Order: sequence, then structure tokens, then C-alpha cells
Amino acid sequence: MSLDINKLVDSIVPDKKEEMEEILNNPPDNLKDQEVYNQYCNKLSEIAKFEPRPDLKEDTDYWRKVLRKTKKYDNEIYNLLHFLRCSGVRIKEKNGRLNITPGKEFDEWEKYRKEYLMPIKNIIKDLLNEVNSK
Repeated sequence: MSLDINKLVDSIVPDKKEEMEEILNNPPDNLKDQEVYNQYCNKLSEIAKFEPRPDLKEDTDYWRKVLRKTKKYDNEIYNLLHFLRCSGVRIKEKNGRLNITPGKEFDEWEKYRKEYLMPIKNIIKDLLNEVNSK
């Protein structure tokens, strides 16, 4: 993945910039452990809870709604979607429906789509439909 950490940090609210830099520059050694990974994601997401990429303005409103709803629904799905948004993934409307699509910053889209999004595609579809209907 070629995520520009500096660009991400610069897009965060200025009073949280140092905290975000500290977390991103000092991740835990055992991020492969699911519990540690979730705790790490929770720290990151608390700083920029509902829109971690305000620099990507065209779909900010969709992401705020999706992340708010998901945070209430399921923390693991929230962490996944938050990570994808941090990585530059977009929500685009096509033919009246919302779709999650790769951004040009995210090199591992196909892997994450197949391994993580496809197993929960019905949940994601329902979530996007709900956001789009409001």
C-alpha cells in the first residue's frame, strides 16, 4: 500500500496532529494479533472518527454517514471501513446506488475487496442503501 502518511496527518484536525503522528510512527509490534490491531485502529479512529480523509472532499458526506452508522453497528466493520477510507477508498454514486471503489492511493484494493469486503457484501450493501436513502 502506498499511503502517504504525511498527507494523512496533515488532513487531521491540527490539534490532533502530534497525537496522530505518534500513533502512526509507533505502531505495536504485534499488529497481526486481532485484538491489538483493533485497539490500534480504535486509537486512530478516535482522532478522526467519522472522516479520516477530509482532503478527499467529493465523498466526505457519504463517509461521515457510513462511519457513524457502522460505529453503532459493528466495531470490526467500522475499523475495516475506517482503514479503507484512510487508504483513499471512495464512495461513488452510480445509477442511483452507492458503491465503494478504490482510490488511486490504495495498491491492495483487490486483496482487501476479496478477503474483507466480499464476505460482508450484504451488510455493506444494506449500509450503503440506508445511507443513500436519507
